[in-house]
Amino acid sequence: MYSFCTYFDYRYIIRGLALYQSLRQHCSSFQLWVLCMDSNCYAVLSELRLPNVHLIALEEFEKGDERLLEAKKTRSLIEYYFTCSPSLPLYVLDNNPAVDLITYLDADLFFFADPKPIFDEIAWNIAGYNISSKQNSVRVDDDPLIFFHFHGLKRVHDRLYDPGLSDYNVKPTKIILKKIFAPYMAAISNINRDLLPVVPEIIPADPLRSQTIESSSSRKYDFTLSGIARGLSRRFRMYHGLFSRRYFYDGEQAYLIGPATHLL
Repeated sequence: MYSFCTYFDYRYIIRGLALYQSLRQHCSSFQLWVLCMDSNCYAVLSELRLPNVHLIALEEFEKGDERLLEAKKTRSLIEYYFTCSPSLPLYVLDNNPAVDLITYLDADLFFFADPKPIFDEIAWNIAGYNISSKQNSVRVDDDPLIFFHFHGLKRVHDRLYDPGLSDYNVKPTKIILKKIFAPYMAAISNINRDLLPVVPEIIPADPLRSQTIESSSSRKYDFTLSGIARGLSRRFRMYHGLFSRRYFYDGEQAYLIGPATHLL
């Protein structure tokens, strides 16, 4: 049995559930410890009662760790979250004697195959490898894709998305979009659709929304000269990102995901 741990707050709960579902699909035997970084996250996951998941309340995690609590006073929220990363595996090991090996997972990982080869130390990065599809399996050169880290994926405008690959000098191909990004976005969309009506006051309405570019449905239009200039600049960035293949559009257009994947 594999033992994993991760952490997230209510704003990342949809991505965390996508990680969990991908583990259930591809890993026959596992345990997942989830550090809930706020009470809303703990409440929702407690209600779901997910098999093989062990919840850790933030208050319980912090109890007795004076160095961690001292660090919390001087760090921003995201800095404190990162500070918890090395402490979480130690907490699980200290409180669960039967666990002799624990693997930390970022909450925005998504598995495409059995994680066993990870423990055989197969490492890779998408840049410099041939990504192909064979018999409904994504291949990295000749090896199956095991998981992918979607930390850079975000919606930048309505149905326009940034896969976050430009920092690695990678332009997404049809296979990358259809076989890697589309399944993850479909999982995010399905979880969001199912969970949002149950706890609408907790679950974020758009788990992939960018914090820097607003949706046209929520933007307040500014018809002053400076407002028009900002709008034109925003449009230029979007079209430049699309035509340079930095962004992709969730629709029926060239080298794009296609009609099967529509978010929200």
